Amino acid sequence: MTAVAPMVNWAQPGPNGGGPTPAAARFHAIVAGCHGGAGTSTIAWLLNRTVAAHDASTALGRPGSLPLLVVARGHIGGAITATSWMNRAAGIGVIPAVLIVVGDGVGPEPKPATLRFRLLEARTRHGIVRFPYVPRWRYEHPQPGEVLPKKAREALAAIERSAAPALRS
Repeated sequence: MTAVAPMVNWAQPGPNGGGPTPAAARFHAIVAGCHGGAGTSTIAWLLNRTVAAHDASTALGRPGSLPLLVVARGHIGGAITATSWMNRAAGIGVIPAVLIVVGDGVGPEPKPATLRFRLLEARTRHGIVRFPYVPRWRYEHPQPGEVLPKKAREALAAIERSAAPALRS
């Protein structure tokens, strides 16, 4: 999936403990999933609240003026698909701003996946951001105004920091 989303700073809870509104957006980015179930829609929603999702191949045809945020799930299947996707991107001269690895569960990321992601890190402009698994979201979508867990807020702030330099380069 691919989505164009304004970036929002979720580093701190907003008014009444909730997150900021889309009006707080500072710039746009392309959020592209390497595979179904990567967490692309959730990441894009957290960055903007409302997004349109598209096929991942759409991201490779987008203008280079927007930072490309690539999303993969933190398991071996996600790592293999991310490798293939990044090979395809490199073949046409596209360098993602960041690879976002979304936690797949409560336990640690499988070592083979971690090793593959580590190899992909050098193929991005600003590395990897690991977005934590949030158990509650397995049963319900994040709600407007909810306070995100601290690690999720920190990951979103890191995504924003990673994507921001792409606008200046």
